[in-house]
Amino acid sequence: MTVITPTAPEHGASEDWVGGHFLNIKRVLVRFLQGLHAHCPVGAYRWAPEQPEAQDHAGSEIWIGSDNPINPDVVGDRPAVTVLRGPGSFQGVGIGDLAFVDMRTGSEVLMDILPVTVTVNVLSRVPAEAEGLAEFEAEHIWILRKLIVKNEEGIMYIGNRLNVSPPTPAGSLVGPDTEHNWVVCSVMVPVYLQKSMVRMPLNKRVLNRADVTMTAGKLPSREPEKVLVQGSAVLQPKIQVPQPPTDPNDVGPSLPLRGENERQSTEPLEVRFTVDKETA
Repeated sequence: MTVITPTAPEHGASEDWVGGHFLNIKRVLVRFLQGLHAHCPVGAYRWAPEQPEAQDHAGSEIWIGSDNPINPDVVGDRPAVTVLRGPGSFQGVGIGDLAFVDMRTGSEVLMDILPVTVTVNVLSRVPAEAEGLAEFEAEHIWILRKLIVKNEEGIMYIGNRLNVSPPTPAGSLVGPDTEHNWVVCSVMVPVYLQKSMVRMPLNKRVLNRADVTMTAGKLPSREPEKVLVQGSAVLQPKIQVPQPPTDPNDVGPSLPLRGENERQSTEPLEVRFTVDKETA
């Protein structure tokens, strides 16, 4: 599989980031909760496995993972935290979800925001323990939500409207074939994922270069013709003197008769010019 890195500045992919956005958000929250409990003192639900890859989390006072259902034989008498994901949906951020177009290659970057609810299930055989741990997880996700997604690709935002359920029977979270007295408190965390993909056109010609040649010619002068004022060296614009009509029936220029906005009465408006032959 070939990974294409989009040219949109909002998207990027780490070298060790695999599995998709939905799987990655579970991985991020599991690592955050493990690191959170790793800073707890001994006796306060400290998470300190001798081997991080071990399923039993040997040496830890709490089990943290994403298994569904959990295995009571592995967890033992310790409380457990398992991270699950609800359905996610494409919302559409605009017409065609188009975020960026590379004019050089014709590739298009499509982007969308996917809201999803991630559930942090806190299981215990003691209801008060499950409820206290659920509040502990919720308040730290709430106050550190910006730091959780600071360096995580594909996670746009973790919402601040968390929901904590009361203790209820764990049901299928422990397994249908297991007799148990486990209870669960669920912390619902709203998350907004950012999906970005590239659509590259195939078998299309690409314009490498365009040359433009421009030629400037001499523009005609718009200055009016000038003549000397009689008896001086001063130039003034030449005045065009209208000539009298040669036809006695020609009354001279008049306004057009068409259009109600070009006349003020039913009679045509006429303009006549008289010229003094002595001064002309």
